[in-house]
Amino acid sequence: STAVKRGLAGDGVEAAAVAVMTTLNRDAAEAALSAGATAVTDVTGYGLLGHLHELCEASGVAAEVSASAVAAIDGVLELLASAEPPIAGGTRRNREWLEGWVEFARDVPEDRRWLLCDAMTSGGLLVAVAPDVEFEAGVRIGALVEGPAGRISVGA
Repeated sequence: STAVKRGLAGDGVEAAAVAVMTTLNRDAAEAALSAGATAVTDVTGYGLLGHLHELCEASGVAAEVSASAVAAIDGVLELLASAEPPIAGGTRRNREWLEGWVEFARDVPEDRRWLLCDAMTSGGLLVAVAPDVEFEAGVRIGALVEGPAGRISVGA
């Protein structure tokens, strides 16, 4: 939404963002319950990594995330990779706050790093399910692992 406010996003990006932000999480939440989810949170102001950090810290585990597995609205990564990316203050604060908890592999591009810290209005649900569970309503972006509680390793 920051790119829209600054007049940097085209009509297609704006329409896609509105569609994502106005979609209710009810169906995904019901699917998560049916899949035996052990934790669920909505991804909003803390960004995906901020909410994952909170989930991991409360559960006493660490996490590994594949940055390329995280979906982005068409056009957003290009905006984030531009010479003057439209990055909200909340997103900058999220990334700064997470510096001690998140380790990015060298090959994770900056646009993906910003996306994972984005202070979203409505970013869907982050759902934890057992590794052997097929969760068709979502995309597997990583795994919860043994390690320092709240620590996140992000690979490309």
